[in-house]
Amino acid sequence: MHHQVGNLHVRRAEWALSQGRVEEADLYYRKALTRFYMYEAIDPVFAPNYFRIGQIYMIWGQRAQQQGRKDEARANFTKAAETYEALINAPKCAVDRRLLDKDFLRKSILSYQEYVKVDGEPLTHKHESADAYTNLANSYFMLERWKDAEKAYQRALALDPGYAQAKTNLAVLYQRARAAGRSLK
Repeated sequence: MHHQVGNLHVRRAEWALSQGRVEEADLYYRKALTRFYMYEAIDPVFAPNYFRIGQIYMIWGQRAQQQGRKDEARANFTKAAETYEALINAPKCAVDRRLLDKDFLRKSILSYQEYVKVDGEPLTHKHESADAYTNLANSYFMLERWKDAEKAYQRALALDPGYAQAKTNLAVLYQRARAAGRSLK
């Protein structure tokens, strides 16, 4: 219920923005965040909740950036990145390493979650999707963490080679880096 009420507050905020009522929109975004965090306390692994929270921080960051409030923009983009990192890395799904080391437990009582080795790490459970990595990359891009953004866009494309948003955004990243005279290699 909290997630759905949060969604209603987001829609109300979007309507207020369409009417030029920025302060009213922020009130509803704050109400939405409250509800999304309440839902997180009940179900800490529901991916759409993370996407909504990250979306609000990205909106606030972009608005602050457009208004020249750099510190506020950076703080919001950082919160968005932290939200998407928490979604992907799934720390609230963590299981004691001693349990994961036992093959029979992974195949029985822990079989409700998939465990994989990524980049030489020990077995871990992640909530990976092209959409999650693209949103994470977008927040890194706004923080000018371009190498991190590149890596996240590439991971999105590794998961879904045809994911158009990641392809487009990666091309924009490379174009921006060239224009700034920065190498990502």
